[in-house]
Amino acid sequence: MEDKDVKTKKLNKINEIRKIKSKKIIIISIISVIIIAFIALICVYALDATRNTFGGKISSIFEQDKDITEEKAVTKALDRFTEMGEENLITNDLEVLKINRKGEYYYYISSPQNSLEIRISDGKIVRENSVLVEE
Repeated sequence: MEDKDVKTKKLNKINEIRKIKSKKIIIISIISVIIIAFIALICVYALDATRNTFGGKISSIFEQDKDITEEKAVTKALDRFTEMGEENLITNDLEVLKINRKGEYYYYISSPQNSLEIRISDGKIVRENSVLVEE
């Protein structure tokens, strides 16, 4: 009788140890999957940010507050106007308007000879005109 009790206790301990080991394996597997998913997300973000792999859509999700300031837009416009052939421009020569088109905001910046639009959300020049639009 005692042999059966000893065997039963040993079997119970073995079963408890197996349960604990299986729980550890499950926990380690879950943690591994989470770490792999996190690393994959970082890689996708890095590819999109550096090589524009997904058209900038992934990196723009994480960079919501990257709106360009008016000062940076004016500096960018001055550089572009110089590339377009306008010489000796200063900030006072430019007219800056903030416009809304289809739910997106732009800086409409005009000089004496040219105009351009810079998207506020990412600072990209989206339109260039060498003929000024009159009201």
